[in-house]
Amino acid sequence: MCAKCSSALEKKQNYASTKNGTACISSKGLNLVEFTCHKGHSWTVNIHRGYKNWCSVCIKLAKEQQRNKYKSQSNIRSQENAKKQKQVFEDAKTKCLVNSQTESSSQFGSVEELFSSEDNSFFPEAKIKAEAYFAQPEASKSCTFEQALCVYKVLEIDADRVRFILSGMSPDSKKVGYKKLVLNLHPDKNRHPLSNEAFLKASELFNSSI
Repeated sequence: MCAKCSSALEKKQNYASTKNGTACISSKGLNLVEFTCHKGHSWTVNIHRGYKNWCSVCIKLAKEQQRNKYKSQSNIRSQENAKKQKQVFEDAKTKCLVNSQTESSSQFGSVEELFSSEDNSFFPEAKIKAEAYFAQPEASKSCTFEQALCVYKVLEIDADRVRFILSGMSPDSKKVGYKKLVLNLHPDKNRHPLSNEAFLKASELFNSSI
């Protein structure tokens, strides 16, 4: 090996040592230098060619690792944000429900006031169903319009909402209201096809709150 080649090889060996790697003459030819990085990746260059970058495989793997790390962190942040948004939604929903229930509780002083209410948030379809039922022939022979309306209101109203409203009434007020309500619902007095179902629901609601 000439002095020029020996000098070039020595420079490449010194460069390789700064990267914790090695450099030697390649078995492919005396004019080729084989570099090996500390991870075992090998590549060859002309002995007189300058070196631009160290191991391209390590550089590629490092970039891929960085991308995967960023992707993982991004996924974690997305999951955390989704969890926070869900919690905010649940908190807002709970607050809205509590406010709605509190307002509803203070709105009615008796059972009679509750079930005579025309608030569509309580009974969105009860009146429509009662009118549709009474549009049928012979419907008036089974019950009065008020009895049919009472049936649909009881079946339609949310049970948890009723329990909350009843919790703000006195026991005596609830008992009086219950007796008046079941007079409109009892199958012996009301022959609407759904009167028994409404009667059982009303009984369960009041028995659990009195």
